[in-house]
Amino acid sequence: MIKIFYYFQFLGIVLFLTLGNINYTNAATCIFTGGGDGTNWSDGANWSCGSQPDPQSDDVIIPEGFSVINDTGSDIGFENGFDLTIQGALDMEGLKLEFKHSASFLTVGSTGSLTDVNELFFNSNADGLIENGATVVVNHLKTDDDTELTIRASCVIVNNKLENLSASGIIGTGCISYGGTKGDFVNTGTDGIFGCTSSNYCDCNLGMPLPIELISFTATTRTNVVVLRWSTIKEVNNAFFTLERSLDGLNWEEITNVKGAGNSNTIQLYSFNDVSPNTGINYYRLRQTDADGHQTTSKIVSTKSTEVGNSTISVFPNPSIDFVHVQGVEKVSQVILTDAKGRQLSVVIQEDTNGLKIDLMGLKPGIYVVKTAFGTQLLYKK
Repeated sequence: MIKIFYYFQFLGIVLFLTLGNINYTNAATCIFTGGGDGTNWSDGANWSCGSQPDPQSDDVIIPEGFSVINDTGSDIGFENGFDLTIQGALDMEGLKLEFKHSASFLTVGSTGSLTDVNELFFNSNADGLIENGATVVVNHLKTDDDTELTIRASCVIVNNKLENLSASGIIGTGCISYGGTKGDFVNTGTDGIFGCTSSNYCDCNLGMPLPIELISFTATTRTNVVVLRWSTIKEVNNAFFTLERSLDGLNWEEITNVKGAGNSNTIQLYSFNDVSPNTGINYYRLRQTDADGHQTTSKIVSTKSTEVGNSTISVFPNPSIDFVHVQGVEKVSQVILTDAKGRQLSVVIQEDTNGLKIDLMGLKPGIYVVKTAFGTQLLYKK
């Protein structure tokens, strides 16, 4: 609002101009790029802003394909109109995520995942949006003051406690899967939950759950091992999962098969350790196979590995056009070259000083893998 006051004094005219409701905050936007350890919230090298983001002065974005862990050991609270957008995955490690003060906003996009949240709170006119296809799993969900949470055609899992104290309430076309008791269900907001204003959750239709099987899928680098975790809330004739890995997100190799639960209406937890990831960014996906052979493929997740096993080989020059030299802590006497799909290639290999020399002239530009007894390295052919 602009207010103009005229004040006449003697023969002069003094004009006072005051500006209201203007936010002079110079907001920074921190985007997770995975440039550090590729996983942890506290590692400043993982963020485009160069340091761990401050939710009281930064907008934060987690893009699709990245999995972030709140390793700080502390709750995260967004204030002063700053936002969190999740298109990738955020694991809160059992801590609280809060949005408070006017205009602070949570968006969990269609490819987003927000899991292991002890408390998800909205208050003081902060709002939220959970898009169709998103995964949200919390122990305690609370809306207060005049906040508004919109859930679109996706089912939010609330394990223990649900409190809607907001006048605007919880709206949308989605649903809430509530696992708490009657005593832990509070619904005193004016507009209620999906239009229901009853304080007895048995009287409320919390939305019709969609036939969504996979509720989370994450990849986390731990030293030289990538830990993969996924969970389902419903399985119908699920025979097994096939875990696949890629160097470029286009060409995939099978790592392992994991037996499914068959038929289940309860949360099932799965995990697998990839003990031989590639150096750099590793992409993963799940291919689920039913008993009748029908298959579905999950979204892609990624994580960065700085080492491959205990690799102590050197491949140079890299990238290369014609030849590369392969050397190790001891003289390399044997080497295998594969493409991104893991297929072994036939190439000319010659003995070289302290190692071997590989002729690349017959190969197309792309990503290749050099394997020796001392370790594995990626090779980029120009």
